[in-house]
Amino acid sequence: MLNVHAKAVDPTVDGGAQLQQVVNIECLSDFTDAPVLDIQFRYGGTLQKIAVKLPVMLNKFFQPTEMTSQDFFQRWKQLGVPQQEVQTIFKAQHPMDTDVTNAKVNKTLLL
Repeated sequence: MLNVHAKAVDPTVDGGAQLQQVVNIECLSDFTDAPVLDIQFRYGGTLQKIAVKLPVMLNKFFQPTEMTSQDFFQRWKQLGVPQQEVQTIFKAQHPMDTDVTNAKVNKTLLL
């Protein structure tokens, strides 16, 4: 499930003009299929509909941020809102192979 916020734009766009629509998407639960954004508009008095699959990806931690320990813990404490933290416990569908898991973790640590 997604929570979508779009900034308001002018309802009319002149021919040849462009505008930017800023959309913020917050993932509220896991999903496997790409979310679809349904766009509706009128062109020449006729309703047009377009369905666009969104390339939604996690991006909050792709770039490192330098900060003091005080700044870090201040941000960490702000994550206390229940909607910002989720834990799910589930049964594995297949048994874990400890040797394979150790090899993957060690390979990741070496990179």
